Amino acid sequence: NGMFCTICKDLVDGLENLGEQTAMDYLQDASKELCDQLPYANIQKDCYDYIMTIAQDLLDLLNDQINGDVACTAMTLC
Repeated sequence: NGMFCTICKDLVDGLENLGEQTAMDYLQDASKELCDQLPYANIQKDCYDYIMTIAQDLLDLLNDQINGDVACTAMTLC
């Protein structure tokens, strides 16, 4: 869970500073960038695919004014 916890918190930090980009666009771009830092292509793809499967739930939690640490824990990523 450590890897996904770190990625989740990085994504949440970025969501708090959004400009014109929509939250989902940001998540797609940022998760690709973060997952691409992992060592193997298959792990990078699994990372990105997993984040995209939970993206809407994560956004819903954040829209409910839950802070990032709580949201990432609620998603069982931390």
